[in-house]
Amino acid sequence: MPAPEHWPSVYRDRPEIFAAFARAEDPQGRIVARLAELANLEGTTALELGCGTGRYTTELAQRCARYLATDPSPALLELAKRDGAAPWLLRTRAERLPLKDHCVDRVLATWVLAYLRPGDRAAALAEAARVLRPGGSMWLVENHWDGEFQELRDRAGYGAEPGVKALIEAGGFRVAARIESELRFDSNEEAAAILGALCGETVAEKLRRAPRRSFGHEVVILQRAAGP
Repeated sequence: MPAPEHWPSVYRDRPEIFAAFARAEDPQGRIVARLAELANLEGTTALELGCGTGRYTTELAQRCARYLATDPSPALLELAKRDGAAPWLLRTRAERLPLKDHCVDRVLATWVLAYLRPGDRAAALAEAARVLRPGGSMWLVENHWDGEFQELRDRAGYGAEPGVKALIEAGGFRVAARIESELRFDSNEEAAAILGALCGETVAEKLRRAPRRSFGHEVVILQRAAGP
């Protein structure tokens, strides 16, 4: 049984930890490049759910005619603004979007939908379907269930990512791509501190015993069409 992790409480109370984790994600830019390519963003109006620190927001926004990004955390939105993210930043939850019906061509989210509670996930998906125009599509970046990062957390295996499994088996999403990426921290000490804060003392102890600052991080891009 995997040890408890602390993502929601860190997200709420320690935004600097989230910012450090975001900086370590995908240093080669493979994820955002592949997402932009698959989603075909040129000339579209896009909505990003849960933009957090804006790690991918600015680059994705540059490819769109109009770009809206949301997050419920005022602290993370301030970080996004400070780092030059898209100007249309909205403080709101994915389950309650203050937008008109059928007003966007793409809905994007990175590491958001799989980790909501099932009822909140269903509400967020319903809202995404409401705001998407006919012929639009939704694109998610989520953890793959294999790889070094999952093994470090004792969460390898399809069943260890129940939210991703639910999106594929019940949410109507398909796997559009699998990407071998990386988490790369500035030092062994930073890796232990940040991953220990997020993933718990078991992970922190592993990294104290065997220090390292880089980890393979496999992700999937999931896609669902809005329908005709």
